[in-house]
Amino acid sequence: MKKIIYIVLIIVLNTSLYGDFKGEFYTLPDSGQKVIYMGPCYLGESIFSKFSMNNKGSDTLRVLAVSPSIEFYASQTALTPFEFLRFNVNEPKLPINVNPFINDTLIVKYSAESDTISSALGRKESMFKFGFMKANDTTKLVMLDSFKLIARKTKKYLDSYNDILSLDTVIINRNFVLESKWKIRNTWKTNIIAISQKDSLISQPNGKEFEFEEKSYPMTIYPGKSDPEYTVKYSPRDIGSDTIFVKVTFNPIANKKDSTDICWSKLIAAGAMQNLSLFSVDFNVSGDTIDLGDIPIDREINYKFKVYNSGSFNYGTIAQRIVNLNDDNLSQKFQFNKKFMQNGGHLKPRDSSEVILKAKISEKGYFIDRFIINSDLQTRRSIYGYRAEDLNKVFYIKGRGVESRIRLNTDSIDFGNVVYSSDIGDDCPSKRDTVLNIRNLGNKDLIINRIEFDRDTKFSLNFSDCLVKQGADTNLIISFNSSYPAENHLAYLLIISDARYPLDTIKVALTATSVPPVQADLLIDNDMRAKPGSTICVPILIKNEDYKPAAIAKTFETTLSYNPTIIRYQNKSLIKTAGEGADSDIIEKEPGKLKISLVNEEYFKARDTMLLLYFDIYLGDNVSSEIAFIDPKFGDGKCKRVLQLDQTNGALTLDSVCGLEYKARPVVRNKFKIDDILPNPVNENFSIKMEIPFFEMLTIKLYDSYGNLRKEWINRSIPA
Repeated sequence: MKKIIYIVLIIVLNTSLYGDFKGEFYTLPDSGQKVIYMGPCYLGESIFSKFSMNNKGSDTLRVLAVSPSIEFYASQTALTPFEFLRFNVNEPKLPINVNPFINDTLIVKYSAESDTISSALGRKESMFKFGFMKANDTTKLVMLDSFKLIARKTKKYLDSYNDILSLDTVIINRNFVLESKWKIRNTWKTNIIAISQKDSLISQPNGKEFEFEEKSYPMTIYPGKSDPEYTVKYSPRDIGSDTIFVKVTFNPIANKKDSTDICWSKLIAAGAMQNLSLFSVDFNVSGDTIDLGDIPIDREINYKFKVYNSGSFNYGTIAQRIVNLNDDNLSQKFQFNKKFMQNGGHLKPRDSSEVILKAKISEKGYFIDRFIINSDLQTRRSIYGYRAEDLNKVFYIKGRGVESRIRLNTDSIDFGNVVYSSDIGDDCPSKRDTVLNIRNLGNKDLIINRIEFDRDTKFSLNFSDCLVKQGADTNLIISFNSSYPAENHLAYLLIISDARYPLDTIKVALTATSVPPVQADLLIDNDMRAKPGSTICVPILIKNEDYKPAAIAKTFETTLSYNPTIIRYQNKSLIKTAGEGADSDIIEKEPGKLKISLVNEEYFKARDTMLLLYFDIYLGDNVSSEIAFIDPKFGDGKCKRVLQLDQTNGALTLDSVCGLEYKARPVVRNKFKIDDILPNPVNENFSIKMEIPFFEMLTIKLYDSYGNLRKEWINRSIPA
C-alpha cells in the first residue's frame, strides 16, 4: 500500500515541477466561432482567415506541419469530396515553436480555381483541425480543437457570403426579434458601385416577419476593406418557414452605368412553437391537469398516460421530476416506472411518449402535485426567443386519497344468562337480540364483503346492507338462541370489508350462557303477630336450598296487598340485605297497595333477605290481614323473569284488643257526600248516591227549583 502511494506522489510532482503546458487556439476576431465563414472568392483568387495561437503556459509549444497539429479534411456536408484540398495554411511556415506566454497568428487560405470545369461555383467546405504539441516531445498532444471552414467560389465582382442563409428558429408569441447579418464582399481589384437594394418576402407576400436594413445609394465598396453588413431582423407571426429574397444591384464595370449585375441571397427562418399536451383514455385530462380520481390509500397502482408533442419542432428533455404543489420537494406519492422519453432522444411533432407512474397515497383527502419536464432548449443553439417558463413544462396531477374506515360501537358483546325454558313467557324469551352499529368514518363507500362466525355456534345474525355510504352507519342484528344444556358460549364475529389493513377484518367477541330457569322461594312470614300501636318489621325472603338466588338478578318488582285499616307502610331498610346498594322506589300509591321496585347496576348481594319493610299496626276492621305478593319478578337487565318463584304470602294477626286509644288510625273518615242525582231533571224514578261517615240520624228532603218542599224520605238513624 505504501509503495502505491509513493508512485502517485512521484507522478504529481513530475507534473507540477517539470511541465506547464497550456494552449489556446481561436479564430479572429470572434474567438467563440467554430464555423468560419470566409466569404466569397473570385475565380483564381484567394481569401484568408486569421487564428490566434496563444501559449498560456510556461513551457514551449510546437506546431507541426502535419497531423495531429495541422489537418484539413472533408466535411460531411460538402458538395464534393475533394474541395477541402483548396484550403491550407498560408502563414507562418511550419513547423514552428510558440514560446511561453506568446500569442502568434496563423493564417488559413482558400484558393479558388480559375475555371468552373474542375470545380463548380458555389459553397466550398473543409474541416480544419489544429493541435499544440510539446516542444520537447512532439509525440505528446497538449491541446486539440477543430473548426468548419466555409468559402464561396464566385465569378461576380460583388457577391454575398451565402446564397442561402439560415437565420434559425424563433419561438412565436414571445415578442422576440432575431437579428442577423447579411454580408457582401468586393471580390475584384477595383472599386464597385452598389446602386440599389431590394427585398421580397416569398413565403407570405403581405407579411411583416422580416425587416431588412436600408442603406444609402450609390455606395462605393472598396476591395480588401471591411465587407458591408446588412442587419436582418426576424419576428415570426405564426408557425412555419419564412423566406425572404434580398439583392443588391451594382455596376460591375466602372464608368458604365448601363452595365448592371446583382448579388443576392435567400434568407430562411422559421416560426415555431414548443408545447406538450396530455392524453389518456383511463382518466380525465383537462388542459395541463391529469385527474386520477379516487386512489385507495396504501395501495400501489400504476397509471399510464401519454405526453404528446403538440409543438412544431422536436422536443428534448434534460430532466423530469414530480414535486409537491407548494415547494420543490420530491413528491412522496409517485415514482416513475417509465419516464417521458425513457430512452432519450427527441420527440417529433405529433408523436407521443408513454409515461407510467406508480402511485401510493398515504393520506386521505385531495392533493395536487406537479409533473415538471425540463426542456433542452438552452442546449440547442438554433432556437431563439424562448422565455424562462419555456424551459419547464408543468403538468398538474390531482386526485383524492380515499379509504373506507370502519368503526364499531363495541368489540365485544356479552348476552349474559339466557334462560332456555319456554314456560317463563315473553318476559324472558330463549332468543335474545342485540344491535351492533357499523359506521363508515372514511371518505369512500365501505363495501362489506361478508360477515361470518369463526365456528358453528348458537349465535345468528340478520344483515342486508353490503354498502355503507361515507359518513353513514348501519346496524347489524345479532341473536343468541338459548337451549339445553346449560353452558357458556364463545364465538367471534368476523366482518370482512374493503377497508385497508388491519381494519379489513374485524373481530367481535360474542359471549352468552345458556341457563335453565332458577327455582326460588319468595316468602313473607305467615304467622306474624303484633299489637295495635306498634311497628313491625317484615322481611321479604328469597331462598333456594343450594345457593342464593338473588345473586343472579339485578331488578326486583312486586306489589304487596294488605288491609289498610290494620297495616300502614312506614319505611324500608336495605342494610345487610340482598338489595343493599340498589336504587329503590317503594310507594303506597293507594291504601293497601305497596309498589316495590329495586334496581341495581350489578347483581344483587348473595343474601336470603331481599329487603326489610316497616309497618305501623292499628286496630282496624278485622283481627288479621294477609300480606300478599302481586306479580313478583326478578330480572337481570335483559330478562325480566330469571327466577321461577314459589311464593308464600304473609299473614299478620292482632295480638290483643287492648289499647283502644290506639285506634288513631281508624278507617279514614270522610265528609258527608252526595253524588249527582240521576237523571236530572228527575222523573218518577231517580237515584241518589251518598256516603255517610258514621252512624247518624238521616233525613232526605226534595225541593224544586222554587224552594218548595216536594217530598221527604227517611227520617231515622242510618249506619255508616
